Amino acid sequence: MEFRCAVCKEPKDVRTLRNSVCPSCLAEQERAAEAASDHAAGLRYAYEQALKKGPHYAGEPEAWTPRDPVLLSDGEHFVCPGCKRRAHLVHDLSIRWNKKPYPIPNKYSLCDACHRRDVEDGGTPVYTNRFNRER
Repeated sequence: MEFRCAVCKEPKDVRTLRNSVCPSCLAEQERAAEAASDHAAGLRYAYEQALKKGPHYAGEPEAWTPRDPVLLSDGEHFVCPGCKRRAHLVHDLSIRWNKKPYPIPNKYSLCDACHRRDVEDGGTPVYTNRFNRER
């Protein structure tokens, strides 16, 4: 027997509904309530909502062009514009995580391997967040 969830309006199995709300919507409401009370959880929640909102790229990474969105629909990967491969938001974007918490990649965001290759080829100093007396 199926009923519609009061929040997402999708048909759900009646055995999973609690107060006419499905478990995924209940979990989302709990996370939103936690984000309202905790600043770090609020930043993480806003970041995940921005990633979920998109726009997302649905094609093959090799066919990606700069006019296409960078984020992939799984919410954990993006297309690196340098090598045109799938890259993970956390593991392959650590250079941006060191500069800014919760970075959202854009068409100029290279994965760590491409960034390292550009730095080695160009000979420019690697960005650090430390004070330099030579400036």
